[in-house]
Amino acid sequence: MLQELSRIAMMGSDFERAIELGSESLRLAEELGLDSVRSRNLNTIGVAKIQMGDRRGLDDLEQAVAIAAAAHSHEEGPASANLTWETALLGDVRRAGELHEQSRRIADRLGLDGFIRWQRAEHVFHCHWEGRWGEAFVTADQFIREVEAGQAHYMESPCRVIRGTIALARGNAEDALADARLATESARGARDPQTLNPSLAFDAWTSLAVGDRGRASTLADELLDAWRSGGIPPAHESVVGAWLFGELGRGGEFVEALERARAQTPWHEAARLVAVGDLAGAADLYAEIGSVPYEAYARLRAAGAFVGSGRRAEADGQLRLALPVFAQLGAAAWVAEAEALLAESA
Repeated sequence: MLQELSRIAMMGSDFERAIELGSESLRLAEELGLDSVRSRNLNTIGVAKIQMGDRRGLDDLEQAVAIAAAAHSHEEGPASANLTWETALLGDVRRAGELHEQSRRIADRLGLDGFIRWQRAEHVFHCHWEGRWGEAFVTADQFIREVEAGQAHYMESPCRVIRGTIALARGNAEDALADARLATESARGARDPQTLNPSLAFDAWTSLAVGDRGRASTLADELLDAWRSGGIPPAHESVVGAWLFGELGRGGEFVEALERARAQTPWHEAARLVAVGDLAGAADLYAEIGSVPYEAYARLRAAGAFVGSGRRAEADGQLRLALPVFAQLGAAAWVAEAEALLAESA
């Protein structure tokens, strides 16, 4: 009972209560030798600590995985998945990618269909971050087709956001807009900020890209309301939100929301650099985080700013780093922008 109350508190963002209840449940589980319960409690406690800005929660999650594995418990799956995701949210995408592959192996070994399908959806994120856009697009597309065939799933919206992001970068604005609208529609049905807010951010950014500033501004207002109490979480909505609010001329509002986040991460710092106009600095930080497309896109925007201020050598330096990545990604629209800037700076 205590472990479920702890989990409910964590899902409701009452992290102090989640840790309090989880710690008491963990104590009882240790006295009774209930390893699956120990793992589940450590899983909840670890996530709650990280959400409060305490990186020691990673140690709890690692213990949760190890205890469940030794006990041959199915709790190994969710503990491994949370360790992976929280590592990514703390700004270590490379390590998260390694952990994701471990989670996929655990899913296959445990044979839990729901967990296997969830890992297929999360695979889309990791391929996206690592610059394997062909694999990301195909995996997202297959997942969405299954949803459209009647296999509804919570992860529909995130998969549409990534597929739409790739489509937009490749110059397929109409496809991107369709995915953006459907991602928002699906996420509103789920009523979970973790999936709704990133969908709203991408919908707004895509709307802005096709010239619908009114919709973009309306969705931006909705995001600010959502961020009013807890600030902006990493990773996707902080990234897209930074570009969105910057283009809308509302960077100050974005930074205020960014600073309300309890757990500040490298994602927050990169978004802050975008908002204040240090785009090359943001690109360098996205490189440290390990996000290939975000780094390259920030270099494109940095180059545009350098060209605008007459700093042509610095613009060329950014573009020469970005162009090979755009070619790897198949990001035709970004390639066209980069080549236009190169011509302009010549």
